[in-house]
Amino acid sequence: MKKNKSACRLIFLLIIKMKQETFQSVLTWGTYYLKQHGISNPRFEAELLLSNVLGIDRVQLLVKSEHIVTASQKSRFVRFIEQRSQHKPYAQIVGHKEFMGLDFLVTPDVLIPRPDTENIVEEVLSIMQNMPQKKINILDLCCGSGAIGIALAKYEKKAVVTGSDLSEKAINIAKQNAKRNKVNITFLQSDLFQNISDRFDIIVTNPPYIPTQMIKELSEDVKDYEPRLALDGGESGLCFYKKIFNNASKYLQNEGYLICECGWDQVEDITDIAECNSFNVLRIIHDLANLNRGLVCKSINPN
Repeated sequence: MKKNKSACRLIFLLIIKMKQETFQSVLTWGTYYLKQHGISNPRFEAELLLSNVLGIDRVQLLVKSEHIVTASQKSRFVRFIEQRSQHKPYAQIVGHKEFMGLDFLVTPDVLIPRPDTENIVEEVLSIMQNMPQKKINILDLCCGSGAIGIALAKYEKKAVVTGSDLSEKAINIAKQNAKRNKVNITFLQSDLFQNISDRFDIIVTNPPYIPTQMIKELSEDVKDYEPRLALDGGESGLCFYKKIFNNASKYLQNEGYLICECGWDQVEDITDIAECNSFNVLRIIHDLANLNRGLVCKSINPN
């Protein structure tokens, strides 16, 4: 297999150096290269990468298949293909990811925003629409790239958002993303609630929740390239939920909401944690595959 990969790379680089290469020819060899390196859906992935290099969508790529690529475009495509062949995530290769119709910078210092998390954002937006306050104070706890808080601030004028994360590098990316999407958000570096002093109407969080021993079983794209700090939820995967629910009431207004993302098999355990800390679980949020993805909880005791 190793010999085949070496031969594949040599042939690929020879082909790519030829003059008058078309979109179709470089795409064919990019597909072959990814396939030889065990990438699923190699044609689709090669199309995505070449589309990004050329600045066109995949439909145009197919329509213009006989157009000629420039030397700089070939060079960039080769670099992208080689990175993807090593299982580097597409979003990190191109440096950004779409989430809730917004564009977010992505680096190895933050988790890549996932489509399933959009359901969490939609749930919070729905809750806010039924709240009478003119201003709704929200804490995006463990904010990472800032995707959740920024989307809330972008789509709900009543939202006054604070984002917090333990990672200083993540906070720096989140600040850039807020500016990129033209929203005003306060960001704080904080170990959970350590540097938080205000009270909020809503706390929304997507904390680390992968059990430590399960991280080695994740795909190479995730375990080798995304920050372990944002993945590792301790031995049971519930470490952060216990800390969050144990302290959240001190940072919520009376009957405030706590909405959290979680793994599909963690709902029952988190429900027990919530109820032991005077929270009522109102409903379960499902993801795009209709699997459990989060919980909507409400403080049932006045502070």
